[in-house]
Amino acid sequence: MYNSPYAFSDNKVISHVELAGLEAYPLHPNYGLYNITETFRRAFVDVGRGVDKLYVSVSTTFSQVISNTSVNMGVYSGEIQSSIDVKSTTTLSSNFADFLTPVQFSNGDIGQRNSNLYNLKTESSVEQVNTTKNNLKIGGLDVDFASFYSVDLGNGGMHSGKEIKIGKSNFSKFWKEETSGSKTSTSEGIKVSFEISFPSFGFGAELESGKKHEK
Repeated sequence: MYNSPYAFSDNKVISHVELAGLEAYPLHPNYGLYNITETFRRAFVDVGRGVDKLYVSVSTTFSQVISNTSVNMGVYSGEIQSSIDVKSTTTLSSNFADFLTPVQFSNGDIGQRNSNLYNLKTESSVEQVNTTKNNLKIGGLDVDFASFYSVDLGNGGMHSGKEIKIGKSNFSKFWKEETSGSKTSTSEGIKVSFEISFPSFGFGAELESGKKHEK
């Protein structure tokens, strides 16, 4: 194993001592037991990283319509809309990987990187949104493709994305890609949605469960 001149004990100076070449050797009296425990911990961290990508979210949106153009040809329908959206989203996700990863604090104590097993986040925004929606009815299923571009009226942040949904009625399988600033993420999963639309305003609610990958 190669170590730089600064990597004392493989950078594990609290729980290890140095051997020749600055190789780490654990201080734990039961070396074999330490290895077994550490192997299991690392395995659980790897599993946790996969589980942590899963999430459940609930969102509500109230839209004040600025302009709307739509076409309905039976099998195909399309819509282009500009609106002011007031949106609130609550997302629940796990935090196993950070919980199982020990870190050394500035005072020398060892603890978890994050002491919470889950993350609960609520976000609210008021945005001007331009949306394009396309719907095809194929064999009793609805195939929807939508793209959007929005500007947050509070902080000026830009948000864009596209989504494909395949399902029936209010239940669908989805895939979407979203870009916010310099961050891009993709998500896939299942979604239950409810929507009421009028000429000048609309209201929608969604329950979404899936897996998210951030790039």
